[in-house]
Amino acid sequence: MNRREFLHTVRALTANGLVLSAMPWFDVFAAPPAAASAASDRVRLGFIGVGSRGRTLLLNVQSFQERLNVEIAAVCDTYPEHLERAVALTGGVAQGFNDYRRMLQDGPELDGVVIATPLHEHAGMTCDALDAGLHVFCEKAMARTLPDVRRMYDTSQRTGRILQIGHQRMFNPVYLESMERIRQGEAGAI
Repeated sequence: MNRREFLHTVRALTANGLVLSAMPWFDVFAAPPAAASAASDRVRLGFIGVGSRGRTLLLNVQSFQERLNVEIAAVCDTYPEHLERAVALTGGVAQGFNDYRRMLQDGPELDGVVIATPLHEHAGMTCDALDAGLHVFCEKAMARTLPDVRRMYDTSQRTGRILQIGHQRMFNPVYLESMERIRQGEAGAI
């Protein structure tokens, strides 16, 4: 399914506007490209963890990077094959790192990072990135323990940086349709 088909499907599933009104940011993907955006307006991202899920997120960002003036400036993975593949996917543009701390400290200037690593690494990596002044999109689940969740939240609040946890299925047309059918009472009492 291409982007246009996806947008058409979601709009058809949400004809009453309830879901789209809950996601006002969604129309940015349907909007025509902005007139030549300046390089200074470019959002520079780093990816920490580019295995299965991280690679998918990287490819998703690539699908709209020109439209939204986004650059994938750095990728990081401890597994050499994943790292090499991710650098190649960016056409060699992204700098590759095998230690996320080096990427945060010595890498290119970044605005944010996408974290798609094993769960036990989320809290430390997220807090380090927030403390480095970066916004963070961290794949679900947020963290392994409630104290780690709290530490991530507190760090986001203290630094004033955005922390978003990725729950990709929240925006899948199949789940959106199911949620709407439940709201309309089609599933009966739950």
